[in-house]
Amino acid sequence: MKTTIEENYKKLLSLGFKRKNIEVKDNPISGWMEKKIDINEFKGRLYYDGRFALMEIEIYPDVSSKKKIFEVVWIGSFKELLIKNKKYGKSKN
Repeated sequence: MKTTIEENYKKLLSLGFKRKNIEVKDNPISGWMEKKIDINEFKGRLYYDGRFALMEIEIYPDVSSKKKIFEVVWIGSFKELLIKNKKYGKSKN
């Protein structure tokens, strides 16, 4: 049986992910889930929006820049995201 996005969101909430919402008319599952993590010396996040499961690291494009951007370092399935969360998800959110 295939799980729904709502079921996946509930699972991620139980694992410490936070829901980020976007107001989209007539779409109860709009937005995404994310969890801040530490990947060795980098700060990063795990991200899931119902379609994409990503691991991103926070980088600063310029030494003098105060604006951070996120660079994708991994793309996978929801099940693989759960494995990544076991490995890296013990950090604060």
